[in-house]
Formats: sequence, C-alpha cells, structure tokens
Amino acid sequence: MRHFHISIFLIFAASTFAISKQYNTSTTLENSFNKHGDIVVNKIQNFVDTPHLVATIDSLKVGSKYLINVESNGCFHHSELYLTILRNEKDYFATFKMNGKVEGEKVKTRFKKIKLTIAQLDTLRNFEKQLFKISAQTFDCTTVDTYSLIIGSTKNILKTDNCNWNGIGKLVAVFFKSSDKL
Repeated sequence: MRHFHISIFLIFAASTFAISKQYNTSTTLENSFNKHGDIVVNKIQNFVDTPHLVATIDSLKVGSKYLINVESNGCFHHSELYLTILRNEKDYFATFKMNGKVEGEKVKTRFKKIKLTIAQLDTLRNFEKQLFKISAQTFDCTTVDTYSLIIGSTKNILKTDNCNWNGIGKLVAVFFKSSDKL
C-alpha cells in the first residue's frame, strides 16, 4: 500500500513541476509520514512570478521594448496609437505615434524619442494600475479602447468602454510636449 501512495505523490510532484516550469511558479511541498507509513502532504505553497505573466514597466528588462498599442473605436472615430518604451542600462525612453480618423478627417501625430523622468515612470505605473482595474468593469460606452501591452512574447489584451477615462491620452500628455512633435 505504501508504494501506491508514493506513486501518487510522485505523480503529483511531477505534474506540479511541469505547471511550475510553464507558468514561472515555484511550489514548496512540506510532507511527513503518518503512523501507518503513509505520506501526508502538510502544506503546499505556490508562488507565481507575475512579472512573467503580465507586461508592465517593472517587468521590462535592459535592452527590451515595452509596447502599449491601443485601438480606439467609437461612433465618430477610429484610431491606432503606439507608445513604445525602451530601456537601456540607466534610463527609459519613449516614442509615440497615432494614425486614425476623427469625424472623417485623417489624423496623424508623431513625437520624437524622449528620456523619461522618475515622475513619468510613476505616472506610467499608475496608468497600468488604473487600466487593469478599469478593464475589469463595464461602462456601456460606444467607444471601446483595446489595449495591447507587449514585452517580448508576453502580451496582455485589455478592453475598456469607459468614455470618461482617456488613459493613453493622459499618459501621452504627461510624456510629450508640443515641441516634441515630428
């Protein structure tokens, strides 16, 4: 009978390891034997390495790009916005471009590459928190913004239909001045 319990335990441990490897988690098993010689799992702890599951500024590695792509669709507009954050060993940099139509008129905006300040990085972190929170709610607005947050192969797609939250617009306004336009 002891062999059966050990086999089940080993199967469980092997499947836990496979899941852990795929999703960047670590699992701690604390076990013991009871008075009959059976293995008893006393405690299982799972830790998820969330920076590998969610694209955020804090998961951006040196030499990598963080893409915040937004497709905005409403009754009188369609636009695509592309904010790119680059990181080197010391600093973060941003570029931005937008293409679209507003009330039938073509709109195109580009800003040159700028170095981000600590305050601007904090604004980006706040934007990310707001986006994750607001995308979990429904507001019944006809404008729908689809945000794609991308770092390497990690991609998060979030949608919001909140007409009162212009997240990417506010973020771009904090990052770029009119003198940065190309």
